[in-house]
Amino acid sequence: DASLLGVPAPTPGLHTAPSRAASAPPGRAASSRAGAFAPAAPPCDARFRLGYHQTAWDNGTLILQSGFQNKDRTQGPTAMLGPGVYFATTPEHTVGKAQHGQPDAMMLECYVFTGNMEEVGRDGFKQASGSDAVYFRGFNGRPEFVVKDSRRIVVITAYKCDPRTGAPLVAVDEGARRARLQWAQTAWRDGQLRGERTVDLKSSRMENAMERIEYRGRAKKRDRKRINKIFREFAGPGGTINRAQLYSLLCTIGMPPANNKEALQEMFDEFDANGNGRIGKKEFRRAIIRRAKRSDFDFDVDSDESDD
Repeated sequence: DASLLGVPAPTPGLHTAPSRAASAPPGRAASSRAGAFAPAAPPCDARFRLGYHQTAWDNGTLILQSGFQNKDRTQGPTAMLGPGVYFATTPEHTVGKAQHGQPDAMMLECYVFTGNMEEVGRDGFKQASGSDAVYFRGFNGRPEFVVKDSRRIVVITAYKCDPRTGAPLVAVDEGARRARLQWAQTAWRDGQLRGERTVDLKSSRMENAMERIEYRGRAKKRDRKRINKIFREFAGPGGTINRAQLYSLLCTIGMPPANNKEALQEMFDEFDANGNGRIGKKEFRRAIIRRAKRSDFDFDVDSDESDD
């Protein structure tokens, strides 16, 4: 079907159940004629911005059904800035990226909670920090950014596009698009900010738990529970985390690896005790406790949350 795809209800707010308002977005958009598409300017809140992701039609359909996924990978040719979900700043700038050029292409216009975004140059692709997203000015004036946690994304529109130019091959229902974008900039945005505060609190409590384990030389039940809680925030449907999810988790709690390639892989191997390519809750908890006992942690961000 070459018409504009209906966009599904988004996934819940960042790591938390959405409010009633956030869980009821405008109805799906529709299109009946071909025409031009002019993306709106990003909202004034610099922590949120529009991003464009071109992908194969079948892959785009899966994204609409299940949301973006954190692919299991480290920094490399298809993840230049490290693990995460990649976006261009305009539809035409998606051309030439790693995920482009397929015969049947879909363009996804998304509203993204980039949070604390770090800018890197050509010599900083492997750089890792506690930022939520990474921005690169791009080659030939085509900027792009990557968000480390795929749950910070909501789809605004999805349409069939020309893979060579990124231009739409159908008309976009601008009324429906504006209504959904307005919802994303209000109810969905508020849900994301509430979720971030919750995760910040859990991160702070885990930091305190590690400091107590370091001091006592052992973990108590309360400490283990706090480590489990932060793990569950990032675990996939199977109750495990992959390399990209581990990277997002470590950056969120202020324990990023030395870099997002070799050092990330080394940390993953350390946490993946049974070597099955996935990290379970017990494996994660035991690795964190070992690190705490030997004082092998250094939080690079401070939290204002209390331990109450």
